[in-house]
Amino acid sequence: AYGDRCAAAIRASIATLHAQRRLRIGRLQHGATQTSDNSVRNDKIAFVTPEMGGAQGVSPVLASYMAQAEELRERLGTPSMRKLVNGPLEGCTFMCAVYPGGGARYVKHRDALPYSAGRKLTIIYYVNRDWQPSHGGCL
Repeated sequence: AYGDRCAAAIRASIATLHAQRRLRIGRLQHGATQTSDNSVRNDKIAFVTPEMGGAQGVSPVLASYMAQAEELRERLGTPSMRKLVNGPLEGCTFMCAVYPGGGARYVKHRDALPYSAGRKLTIIYYVNRDWQPSHGGCL
């Protein structure tokens, strides 16, 4: 199970990505065009894979988390689930995000790209240290 120790290890992995300048400002997709608008979105993100390894900022704990999410996606690939979501649950992509303060926040949106039908399953794992419901940010 994931608890404080795993969250701390994943948080450290994301901090390494940040220190290595592998995170970029999140972008907005409008058809085939991507734009940046800091008044709407100013989180910093990176897409990562388990194969990236420690030298590229992906710790064994983060790689393990990604493997377990992929296993969950595979287990959910039943005929009844494919019917429910109108097709297969395609391979996983993993995005790490940092919200640096100063009004940075998660903005409700729909994941849909011009070349894809959109994300059908989203798993969000918050690794904030000492987070309390009074801090806000609940989905």
